Amino acid sequence: MIKDTYRTLFQKYEVTASDRKSYEAIIAAATSFDEVEQIINQFMGDYVSKMNKHLTTMIQDILNTAISTEMLNSEVRNAENVFVFSSSVYERTLKANYAIVADMVAGKCVDLIHGKPKVQKMLTDNLISQFNTRIEGAMANTRADVLNYIRKLQREMILKNRQLMQMASQGMFEGAIETEKILFEKNLLKKFPQLEKMLKEGKVLKSRSWVDDKGVERFRTYTLEEYTEMSVSETLKNVDRDAVEYSAKYMNEPVVEFYLRDHRHVEDPNEACAHIMNKKLWGMSLLATSESAARVLGIWSIDKARAEHSLEIARHCRHSIRRCSDEVLNKINKLLNISGLTDQINEV
Repeated sequence: MIKDTYRTLFQKYEVTASDRKSYEAIIAAATSFDEVEQIINQFMGDYVSKMNKHLTTMIQDILNTAISTEMLNSEVRNAENVFVFSSSVYERTLKANYAIVADMVAGKCVDLIHGKPKVQKMLTDNLISQFNTRIEGAMANTRADVLNYIRKLQREMILKNRQLMQMASQGMFEGAIETEKILFEKNLLKKFPQLEKMLKEGKVLKSRSWVDDKGVERFRTYTLEEYTEMSVSETLKNVDRDAVEYSAKYMNEPVVEFYLRDHRHVEDPNEACAHIMNKKLWGMSLLATSESAARVLGIWSIDKARAEHSLEIARHCRHSIRRCSDEVLNKINKLLNISGLTDQINEV
């Protein structure tokens, strides 16, 4: 039966004071974002990956028990309660740990681009809010899935055990009954292909559903490692882009430079990135910080780039943005001012 130790399983994974000091020391000494990434990778190894392994094991234990044993109603409720409580502790612990690292990373990124202190709080709040929304949605869907499977499997077990009891009462051989039970357990997973994937591949997190072009509701499943790599690591590794955007908007800078940050090869280059790079002003590829500036300059805005899946590590984007020099900003502002005067004359 499920061990009560799962009730406190994730409480030991809170970031320790010594690790926090170690992270802060590395962050303080960092002179580039590549060095900041060391903290993100270390955090994933120290805390996230270890928590993921325990949660995956917990889910597998619960479901394997439900597949192989007919539990009393009280035992089913206990298994469900243990899972709900423990996965909630996992979620809370991951959120708290993320908030600590996000604040460190945000602060250093703002410092590296010479941004204002107020931008750090804005950036940290945005990172934490985005992450909390993502992990809450994924965990809510996962809990619903697991609880649903526990109940389904137990109903199947009860029905099958009643059949086996009838076979025994009718004088069937014990060997035949045992063979029947083994075949039932073996074939049970075939009735629930998503459950089989969950057990064999650890695909435990379920995305929010969407409706495809044919009107069919669809969703994706992820391993915990895949999902947290996407929602923790990649989000934090995008923070240099967010820091530049927040700082530029805070300082009313109309454009930022779009440049190749990572020179590693990708199999399928991002088409949106290629489009942005092909448009040059003063020999640079630019993105506007507002839609109005984008229209005047004939370029994409940062929001448009994201809508087209640029500025996303997961979408094979190797690019980032950086603030422009005063010289470039002065030229852009002159163009925007001239455009504003022209618009006023036309309106008159």
